[in-house]
Amino acid sequence: MVDWNKIDKRWEDEQYCLEAVKQNGHSLRYVKEQTPEIVYFALENSRDIDIDIIKITKDQWLEFKLERPELFV
Repeated sequence: MVDWNKIDKRWEDEQYCLEAVKQNGHSLRYVKEQTPEIVYFALENSRDIDIDIIKITKDQWLEFKLERPELFV
């Protein structure tokens, strides 16, 4: 389990997290507030991510797919 008190506060910033996972998908484990977009780019960059670190719901993912269909063609 991640101790958020020890993690840099930058991991609370959505833009910082998005850029981090675009560079290394495994950074997802440090993202405090995961969004479907952040998860998408993490998976896009690292297909071997441990599924247990993904903290969005299936409904959030499906809604994201409807909002951004161009990413899923």
